[in-house]
Amino acid sequence: MVNKKGRSGNPAKRAEQDKQAESGRGVAIYHEMLADEGFDDTAERLLQMVSKCAREFPGKPRHLYLDVEKHRNEVGGFDHDAEELMTNFIVGFLMPWLNECSTPLGVFRNSNQREDVPDSLMIMEGGEKAEREGTLRKHAEALGEPIYDSETGEMVDADGNRTRNRG
Repeated sequence: MVNKKGRSGNPAKRAEQDKQAESGRGVAIYHEMLADEGFDDTAERLLQMVSKCAREFPGKPRHLYLDVEKHRNEVGGFDHDAEELMTNFIVGFLMPWLNECSTPLGVFRNSNQREDVPDSLMIMEGGEKAEREGTLRKHAEALGEPIYDSETGEMVDADGNRTRNRG
């Protein structure tokens, strides 16, 4: 859990965050995807945590630690929500705004952490490619900023230009 300042509600994790921030090493961001949390809620929460930490500790390296409670499928792998969160959302989208991320799937590093963390997240249903393309372009135009397409890992501008979301 995170408090209003983007720091963990867990006293031990919060002490670690404060210690890292004060030492100049960065900020630790911890979240546990609980059994009753789905992709949408967890993705929104993670983006808000990263965004708040960027505002409160600008320029400090951000380290995300994710634990996953349950969220297993019939064969013991991660269910769709957890898999989508760790691969497409965290690694595919959120990584440019992190220095490092540790998930049950592995540790990922980014030596070029960006500071322009988005303030909000819009999650839409997929759909057919042509329909999705039009919807993404329409929202990019309305917001005045590119929209992330999780199916391709690209940012879509209002004019339809696509770029990879890399730090």
